[in-house]
Amino acid sequence: AITEKGNLFSSIKFYKLCKEKKIKPILGCDFYVGDWKNGGRISSLTVLAKNEKGWKALIKAVSESNKKENYNSERQIPTLTEERLAEILNGNCFVYTGGISSTFACNLFNDKWEEAIKCRNYEVCRKLVRLDWAEFTEKFIRYQQKLFGEANFFLEVQPIFDSIECCSILTKLVRWTGEKFKVKVIGTANPHYLDKDTAEDQRILLCSANQATLNNVETKIEQNKDFLDLLFFRGSYHYFPS
Repeated sequence: AITEKGNLFSSIKFYKLCKEKKIKPILGCDFYVGDWKNGGRISSLTVLAKNEKGWKALIKAVSESNKKENYNSERQIPTLTEERLAEILNGNCFVYTGGISSTFACNLFNDKWEEAIKCRNYEVCRKLVRLDWAEFTEKFIRYQQKLFGEANFFLEVQPIFDSIECCSILTKLVRWTGEKFKVKVIGTANPHYLDKDTAEDQRILLCSANQATLNNVETKIEQNKDFLDLLFFRGSYHYFPS
């Protein structure tokens, strides 16, 4: 599957290459969702097309998210509310959440999310989880299932670099939630590039997003310093930014 952030730019090329290699292509998008106009937080929600209607729904949703009234000029990202996204998808797509910047994670840590992703102490990070987390998870799951359809909604866990304590906590709570409320949990890797040849392109994009120089980004990587938009999981020969 391919799920670019807020767009479908590479989907056609990806689809054709998969067909050439006799691989089933799965097309999707990592949407930015949230009612930020009324003070809500923007988070990520990943969507995969189930069928042709799902693909057309993705096109419509991406187009609408880029309209002037939905585009967040401060962060320079296209957005939709979850409710509007669900209305457009109309049951023709799968939806999953549970990654570090997902709707589930942002709501689980509530107003402490930024603090949580920077925290390197497990016990300190654990205390940043909202106190009503058990009640919250049930309400969250039921609402998402109502919006997108029970059969279309999944939770996800990601094999993120171990030093990010909130990921370990998040994984445990996702698995607990899945078992408690009978929601299927899928494992995702979420790489932003697949080989060393394209690593340089990714780092240049990071420079643009973080208003930093390439040397600054590479130094932080080498020294294992905090970098909000740069998380890792281990590959066979190198790290994959996630």
